[in-house]
Amino acid sequence: HTADTVKEALVRIGGQSTWSDGKSGANLGGIVSGRSGLGADIYYAKNHWSDTSAWLEKLLAGKDAASAREVIQANRTEIIDAINRTAKPYFGELDIDYATMLRRFVELTCASHLKNTDLNRGEAFIDQSYAARFEELAQRCIQRFGLTHPESDPDDPLSLIQSLIDQNSLVESTPLYPEDRQHFLQVCMRPGKPVNFIPVIDESLLRHYRSDSLWYSHCEGIDPESCAWIPGPVAVSGITIPNESVVQILSSFESAIIARSSTSSHSLAQAEYQRHSDYRAQVELDSTDHSTVRGNGDSPDPFDYPAWIIPEGIASTDSQSGFFLEPLAQADGVLYDFLLSRTLYSGHRRQNGLLSLFQPRAGQRLRMEQSDAGLSWLGLYTDHRNGSARLELELKLEGSEVVFCKHSSDPQPSGAAAYFEMRFHDTGRAVGRFQVGRATGSLPVPLC
Repeated sequence: HTADTVKEALVRIGGQSTWSDGKSGANLGGIVSGRSGLGADIYYAKNHWSDTSAWLEKLLAGKDAASAREVIQANRTEIIDAINRTAKPYFGELDIDYATMLRRFVELTCASHLKNTDLNRGEAFIDQSYAARFEELAQRCIQRFGLTHPESDPDDPLSLIQSLIDQNSLVESTPLYPEDRQHFLQVCMRPGKPVNFIPVIDESLLRHYRSDSLWYSHCEGIDPESCAWIPGPVAVSGITIPNESVVQILSSFESAIIARSSTSSHSLAQAEYQRHSDYRAQVELDSTDHSTVRGNGDSPDPFDYPAWIIPEGIASTDSQSGFFLEPLAQADGVLYDFLLSRTLYSGHRRQNGLLSLFQPRAGQRLRMEQSDAGLSWLGLYTDHRNGSARLELELKLEGSEVVFCKHSSDPQPSGAAAYFEMRFHDTGRAVGRFQVGRATGSLPVPLC
């Protein structure tokens, strides 16, 4: 897991929404674009490690081996100073004796500040492959001086080194033979987990520096400046608490989705109402204290929706949520949310067409009732010349169900008036909230 020190650093950096600017090397609120160990584009936290990586890239990019060695030689002191301040320092020159070589290897590969406690509880070496490498280097020393392998605690490698010195003091005074220097580099560079230091300063420096670089951000107590870690320039702004649990993170997502879905419905209504401000409905209160909305458009067919006369330049689809939403938005409630829901669910998504059905046309009016919980009933009436009005459509709330009804005065073969009813279950969820339920009657209605 990511080290606590790195988690705390993640909270402190802000990131930036214009993430594509990072391609030019810009500082995106503490994040910069760089190259991975495989040469791919990647975002890094801007720190000493990433600054050094970018500097080495600039020094060595595009150069052949001979040119790279020349550049490295010219900047050798500065290079060693820079990498020694990272979690992956330079091993050092190999003009040393055998005991010093073994002690330096132990010093780096058994460093307690680089232990990942999830992987190495109670073990001397950071990684088991490092223990195997140490054993091979020690065996080379034993062969070189004709020693016997001492009985020693595998978790105490320093005691093994001391045992070799006790057998022959030349172990700590004899410089490494050239072939043993080469053997040391071969052991360090073999396939597997890369060693946690730079074994040699040569044309392969950048590869050694970047290999396995993300592993160090998991080491407890690591200095965030000394290692690579890869926050996204946009996503990092969401990290506000170190060690936030998964439950807390998912809960915050759920709360944000619910809040956004609620406010977006109101925002949509407000925006639609503003776009159709030239066609606002006339709102009147009748004697029963019911709000009535009368349409002032014209349509040859009440169900040929959308039939509202739209100003030139506005798409017809823009009118579907209509000018008449303002009084409904003021009432709010489950029925209002249902009308504004773009999709209904019945095993798959279905477009919600009810909002257009309730848009009053010429000769129609919309009446509503509301309770403490918001809009509770909605009816669409057609006016007749004799002054009467016939209820065409109604939408009402019954418990956790939204009920849609279509009435018709046209007689059926049975002699009864046609009637169609469909129910929708309110699940209360932020996504897939309204589920299509049972329907009764035979009158076809373009609902969804």
